[in-house]
Amino acid sequence: MNRAAEIISTVFYIGYIPYAPGTFGSLAALCICALTGFYFLSYWNLICIILSILFFLTGLFASSHITTITKEQDPSYIVIDELSGQALVFALVPFKLTNLILGFLLFRFFDIYKPWPINRSQKLISGWGIMVDDVIAGAYSAIILLLINKTYEIKI
Repeated sequence: MNRAAEIISTVFYIGYIPYAPGTFGSLAALCICALTGFYFLSYWNLICIILSILFFLTGLFASSHITTITKEQDPSYIVIDELSGQALVFALVPFKLTNLILGFLLFRFFDIYKPWPINRSQKLISGWGIMVDDVIAGAYSAIILLLINKTYEIKI
């Protein structure tokens, strides 16, 4: 059970990359979402929502388990939260290269700088504090990306 929680929470050990593990976790989510867009274009938004929920639920379980064992509050090697938040970014916008790039950059911005209430949500206990801040960062990013798409009819 400990090994499964470690594999899930680190996303197959991506979280152990020594530099910017959160960015690599976000890139993993970007790749997964991009592949679903290529193969299942008609269902891309729905799949991104389902992936975000799936990553959230499994991440909540796994990160709670890891933090209980290690007594660490929010270790940087847990990156399943980035997958949940990053997948959420793409839930409302069309599958386009510019949306993938802007969505990635927006999510990393909000995940790193943590404006209110993202910073407050990290105080939640156990896996909740790990997972919820990235979902809020994903929601902020999704709203801004949707507004950009509505304002500027991006063709690419």
